[in-house]
Amino acid sequence: MLDILSFFQTEGLLLIFKVLILVLIFVYIIFSFIVINRVKSLTRTINLAAAKASATLQFISVLFFFIAISLFIATIVIV
Repeated sequence: MLDILSFFQTEGLLLIFKVLILVLIFVYIIFSFIVINRVKSLTRTINLAAAKASATLQFISVLFFFIAISLFIATIVIV
């Protein structure tokens, strides 16, 4: 069985992995704020179909945000 620490043989590779996950977290935060503002503006215009589509995008962005956070926590636990 492949040991997960043998995959990250150098600390530099692990550091690059952590930085990429942090960048993903910040991108998802910005994306979720954009989507939340879009949902608020669409619900004011009572365009329900567009509001439902934006709410779906908001759910997906929050899901990816939690995946990125869990990956970051996993890299901290690995070290």
